[in-house]
Amino acid sequence: MVRPGPGAFLVGNEEAPRHIDGQIDVLLRETGLSRSDLVRVPVLCAMASPAPGVPAGAIAYSPTIANGLSLTARDYAAPDPHGPKADGRDLFRAAAQEALPAGGVRVHRVENFAWSHLAGGEVHCAANALGTRPGVCHGGAPGRGGDRAEGWRRRVGRLGPAPPAAAETGPRPGALRRPSVSA
Repeated sequence: MVRPGPGAFLVGNEEAPRHIDGQIDVLLRETGLSRSDLVRVPVLCAMASPAPGVPAGAIAYSPTIANGLSLTARDYAAPDPHGPKADGRDLFRAAAQEALPAGGVRVHRVENFAWSHLAGGEVHCAANALGTRPGVCHGGAPGRGGDRAEGWRRRVGRLGPAPPAAAETGPRPGALRRPSVSA
């Protein structure tokens, strides 16, 4: 990765929201969800090139809360965002801690900065725990998928027992849909 300079943060944080908003438009159109079904969480972006000679694109400079892992319909393993701090408080973590529980979601913080974020991934990339098809990761590569779930849960031990089968957990991993609450 070619390290971004100071101007890359300004450009990246102007470009990324336009791209994200375009992707959200597609998501809403294809799924029938509404904007109120989604939870927006902050991320710090930068323009960077993955290698010399490769055009720069917007990358997540801070760990991306939205790229965590839905463990159950109510439990979400979120990367610790390492966001900007004010008075010793991580503002990105605080935003997630306020927004997600409001939708009935319990947030479990995962420290993944060194073992996945710096390698270009986040919690959901490294875990491949709850794929919709056994033996296939979310990207479709064969041989990775649900078989990794137990080892990942042991590594993150505090999250407790295995979640129910993927079909019972609600939205696909990474989908931050507010669950409906029945009385």
